Amino acid sequence: MATTILKDIPVSKLLLDLDNPRMYHHGVSDGDTVRVDLADKEIMEDIQQNDPNLPELIKSVQAEGIKEPIYVIPQGDFYRVIEGNRRTVVMRKLNSEGYTNPNKPHLNFKIIPAQVLPEDTDEKEVMKSKLIWQTGKSAWGAYNVAAAVFRMRNQFLMSIDDIADVAQKSNRDIKEMLRAYKLYSEYVDLTNDENTSRFSYFSKECPAAVRRWVAADDDHRNEYFQWIKPGPEQRIRSVATRGGLRDFKDVVANDAAIKAFRETPTMSVDEALEIVKDEDITKARPWLKQVDKVTTGLNGLDASDVERLQAEDYKPVLVALKRAVQGVIDDMD
Repeated sequence: MATTILKDIPVSKLLLDLDNPRMYHHGVSDGDTVRVDLADKEIMEDIQQNDPNLPELIKSVQAEGIKEPIYVIPQGDFYRVIEGNRRTVVMRKLNSEGYTNPNKPHLNFKIIPAQVLPEDTDEKEVMKSKLIWQTGKSAWGAYNVAAAVFRMRNQFLMSIDDIADVAQKSNRDIKEMLRAYKLYSEYVDLTNDENTSRFSYFSKECPAAVRRWVAADDDHRNEYFQWIKPGPEQRIRSVATRGGLRDFKDVVANDAAIKAFRETPTMSVDEALEIVKDEDITKARPWLKQVDKVTTGLNGLDASDVERLQAEDYKPVLVALKRAVQGVIDDMD
């Protein structure tokens, strides 16, 4: 990483980072690049309007000033922010309002401490530094990180090993991000839906069984794109909701259920799940999967275990279990 010099810089001399992965939710891939094309004013407005944590940051800066320097690079007579857009926005706001802290009059809201990169720092090194400084911060979502990784791989031609080292991720994680970002970009191209919340349908949040089914066939992929597209005809909801991706993984694993789902445009995931349950009782009665474990456990009890069960009054429970099991067996006969 490039060597930096610590300086106090007037807030009026700072330009917001126009290529900040936090802003990638405004655009998707264009060939081998990620295009956002936002102006300084638009980025400032976006942060002020859409960052839920900004009020808390404003209070912190009002009380303590800027605790950690931002990172910048010279650009003509100004400095372009590389890391620290949110803090810069806060300082701009306080400066424009003429704010002072009467309890700490030494705090100066007209200047901001900054680590200054050399003006000739290579763009690739700048991008690597961004990922190092930002990865793991709450303002970065899975899409933002994946977009930055995609750019490193396709624009700067970095190796998987190098990206993994910078991002502090495994090679497998980096490959998964690239796969998800590529598929999401194809989804956007086909549907014109640029809402990056849809990225969860392609990332590791999407169950592995669904990801494999989508990747197996172009028809699967195109159908999946239509099924997740928002609107009255959306058939697969988000990951955690009922009738969402977690349920859909059981549908794609069942030939009869996925066949019916594909052939019946009005069928919901819940309705397809009923087909799964009809063919596999453990889907309707998931506790049955534990019967083998319970049987093995009971058969493995020794004398001391039995004494403890008796002492802890488990006999009525076991008697009830015996009656229930015997009743099922009798019905089978």
